[in-house]
Amino acid sequence: MAANTSLDYIDMHIYPIQGDLVVDRAIRIAETARSHGKDAAIGEAWLYKLSSAELATEAGNWAKIYGRDAYSFWIPLDKAFLRTMVKLSHYLRLQFLSPFWMQYLYAYLDYGPTTSGLGYGEISKLVNQKTWTNIQANALSPTGDFYRDLIAGEGL
Repeated sequence: MAANTSLDYIDMHIYPIQGDLVVDRAIRIAETARSHGKDAAIGEAWLYKLSSAELATEAGNWAKIYGRDAYSFWIPLDKAFLRTMVKLSHYLRLQFLSPFWMQYLYAYLDYGPTTSGLGYGEISKLVNQKTWTNIQANALSPTGDFYRDLIAGEGL
């Protein structure tokens, strides 16, 4: 895709992170893009909450996997992942980095008796309602605050 096209940049999606080393692969993609006069970017990146074994057995059950992202106990891992992605984007001199799922920059759900048994549709509805409320109030989640500071150059 980098050779013989009119593309402006090569867009990488980084998820899931199991298997081939993500950083090594991203470096190779960026180097290939640049060798053909193209820029590189990360258009989607998020830390999927699944094990390597689940990647092999649950790959078709994305609703189950996506539903895990909504819970606030993941905030420390999401922050660590975003820090790594921001550092990588600087190292590779990428055009941009876009976290995907952006709603978690605004809201999470607390895991407990009222949320633990919900399906993906119900989880999505609740987190999206909370996200919309927080967008209107200009209120970020702890992950959103952290990401804002990272892209401002703090905490790297």
